[in-house]
Amino acid sequence: MTPERTSELLAAIVATLEAGRGPTDTKDVTVLDSWSVDDEIFIVYSAPWFNGRLGYRQHLTNWDEAVLVEDIAYFAIAEPLGRIALVLDPPDNDGITWWDDQTSDRIIERLRIDPDPNVPGSGSPLWYAGPDGPTD
Repeated sequence: MTPERTSELLAAIVATLEAGRGPTDTKDVTVLDSWSVDDEIFIVYSAPWFNGRLGYRQHLTNWDEAVLVEDIAYFAIAEPLGRIALVLDPPDNDGITWWDDQTSDRIIERLRIDPDPNVPGSGSPLWYAGPDGPTD
């Protein structure tokens, strides 16, 4: 993906968030800053379900461009992080807590949480982020 195309897609994601419409909580998200480098986007935002500034970073190469804008705007940024927010890395020197689509996988690995074979879906990133995920 060219840097120009990455920049265009980033602008579309930010515009989608700023429009405040959609199936998730885009109206509650405030984009504070955004930029791209090569094929990677960076979006700094605030949301009522997180105390502080969040930063979403994502390489766009290998994404399906037909769904990329809505997937990132609606289902990554505008969705509350669930329990994943409790175990994110500390904020950087600028006070931004960064995450991406691999964050839950890294956290699961870091915490060494094994799936429970008796619980359907346990061990998946969505389970750890969802309301039925682990409480300890």
